[in-house]
Parts: sequence; C-alpha cells; structure tokens
Amino acid sequence: MPRLLLLLPTRTYRTPALLAAAARCGVELTVASEEPSSVSQLNPSGFLTLPFSVPEDCVAPVLAFHQQFHVDAVIGIDDAVVEAAAVVARTLELPHNDPVSVAAARDKKRSRELLVAGNVPCPESEWRAWGEDDCDCSPEFGFPAVVKPLSLSASRGVIRVDDAAALSAAVSRVESIVAEEEGCDLEDGFLVESFVSGPEVAVEGLLRGGVLEVLAVFDKPDPLEGPYFEESIYLTPSRLGPAIQAELGQVSAAACRALGLVEGAVHVELRVTESGPVVIEVNPRAIGGLCSDVLRFGTGLGLEDILLHHALGDRAPLPKRVDTAAGVLMLPVQGGGTLVRVDGVEAAAAVTGVERVAITVHPGQELAAWPEGGAYPGFVFARGESAEDVEQALHTAGEELTLVYRGVDTQT
Repeated sequence: MPRLLLLLPTRTYRTPALLAAAARCGVELTVASEEPSSVSQLNPSGFLTLPFSVPEDCVAPVLAFHQQFHVDAVIGIDDAVVEAAAVVARTLELPHNDPVSVAAARDKKRSRELLVAGNVPCPESEWRAWGEDDCDCSPEFGFPAVVKPLSLSASRGVIRVDDAAALSAAVSRVESIVAEEEGCDLEDGFLVESFVSGPEVAVEGLLRGGVLEVLAVFDKPDPLEGPYFEESIYLTPSRLGPAIQAELGQVSAAACRALGLVEGAVHVELRVTESGPVVIEVNPRAIGGLCSDVLRFGTGLGLEDILLHHALGDRAPLPKRVDTAAGVLMLPVQGGGTLVRVDGVEAAAAVTGVERVAITVHPGQELAAWPEGGAYPGFVFARGESAEDVEQALHTAGEELTLVYRGVDTQT
C-alpha cells in the first residue's frame, strides 16, 4: 500500500477533509507537523515532525524517515507548508515544483518581476524599502494605488489608497502589521501597485507536467473596491461568457509558466478589465479555508480527492466538475473583538439552498477586522439551479447570522 506524507500546519481548517480523502484513497498515511505528536511513539510511521518555516531543514528528517518507511507521495496545500512540500518532494525525487518557483510565487515583489518578464498582464508596481525617505512618495503610475506587504496572505495588510495622504497613513499601518507578524522581515519592504478596476475572479487549477487544467472559475459577485479586501462570496460556474473564461485559463497558464510552476494545485486571482484579464496573484496551492467544499467532481469526489490522486501519480483524465451552481459565503468579521457567540446558525442553515453552516471560531477568541485580520469566523455553503439562486441563498443566510462580541452586537 502506498504511503502518503501529508504536511499539515498547526492551524488549518482543512485537516478533516484531507484525512477523509486519504482514507478514501486507501493509503498509509503519515502526518507531518511542526509540533511533535503526543502519540507518535505509539505509531512511529504515522507522525513526523518537520520545520516548515525552514524548508531546507526538512531534508534530513525526511530522508531518515523515508529509509525506514518508504514515502510514495507528498502533499501540502496551505501557504505555511507549500515551500516545505516542494523541498520534500524534490528530496524524494517525486514530481514537484522547484522550491525557488514556489518561493517566488509567494513573494509579491519577485512574482511581479517574473510576470512582467513573461509579458503576463499584471498591475504596475513599485518596490519600497521601509524607512527610506521616499517610501511613501506618490507612485509614478498615480492613484488609486494599493499598498501590499510581500508575503502575508488572505489580503492581510492590503490597503487601497486614493491620494498621497492616504498612502502615507497606509504605509505606517502596514509596517505595524508586518512588524507584529512572526517570521516577516521588515527589511524586505513592501509594494505599491496600481489598483486594477473590474470584477475579480479566481481560477482553480491543477498543473500536470506544466499543463494547466482548469477545475473551476469562481465569480466574486460582491465588489472588491477597497479600502480593504476581505472577501465574501465565491460562485461557480462563472457567469462570464465562454470566450472570457477561456482567456482567463490562458492568462493563468501563462502566469504559471512565468513563475516556473509545473506541478500541483494553483489558485489564481485575476481582475477582468476592458482589455482582458489581469493577474493579481498566483498561489501555488489550492483554494483556502473551507472553500474547497464547493467543488465536487464525478461521483462525489472533492477537490482534496483530486489533489491526493494527483500526488499519488494518477494522470488519467480528470473527472468533470458537477455542473450544479454552488457557492460559499465567508462570514465577515466586521468590527472584531472578543467573540461571545454566533447567533442565528440554525436559521441560516434552514434557508432554502443552504447545505451547511460551518462556524470555525470559538467563544473567547479574539477576531480582528481587515487589514490587520485574516481569519474568517465561518463559512456558509449553498447549491441551487442557478448562480442567482445560490447568491441569494448566501446573502439571506448571512443576514440571519449575528457575531456577538463582548460589549458589542455586530450584524453580518
């Protein structure tokens, strides 16, 4: 029976879905994490401790484990582990992305440079170093603009600015966010890039030997105009026409080539403009949070099943996605604070079309709004005959939910 090495960060929503997919695949499973397991001595082949934050330091413990328990496949689909997964797969001579390419995709400065060199449409950008005299001067391409840290994910620290005063304030705010983030290096600076107007979409894909196969195109029907970029609804299938969807796939594939990505899951964020798609970022991983629950393939397979079969070497034609409309609502944090409870869950779950309401926070947890925050309190999933039906169901369910903070009631 083949052995799958599953890299799981300490904090992830995805553990149950990944473990269930591994069970369906019929593999021997080893779970790698940064913290030692308290039961590893009872099952030494089932657990491995790896330093994800220093990917090259994963080589020695992986080789030692591999000599004792042969590893046939590696998968890691969260931001915190994708570089380590690439290093481990390279070490074991399994299909993989070059770790340098994965690191470049996650570095907004380097990815912009590679996209420009590859003639891939993307925002104009300028790199600034923290503390320099001109770090908050107006960009040559003008306003509106966007201030971005180089490595944070989930739109944390991303702020739209419309004039020089807003830019100066945003730079100070983003510097504070980055300074409080463990592992971020202030000397790396930040980006100022042009704001691209137009609907935002996401392309979910799978790279197999350098060829991008589009699994889904997601519409984001709620405008993302700033000043912050907390996401709300993903809908699929897209309501865009076939021609523009084909162009989205082509531009996404070109972006992957420019970054040197050739294997595994990719999640590409784009804006649709009058002159065509513009790449906002390319993530060398699958869609985040619990959002993968939206996607179903063939006879009930989920995205995690597709990715695990791929890691195990399956190169058969991919099953088609189930063509019913589906979507997910990511609950907004709003003002944030110390969570007391979430009201209205039963009422939201009873909305026609809603399949599930998943609350991923707990009483007493501190929640911060964007741009400082980056964790959604929960997810609502819905299916229906049309994207319009699904969107309405998600909005209706969202209106039923109330996040109650200590001393404050916040309607979603």
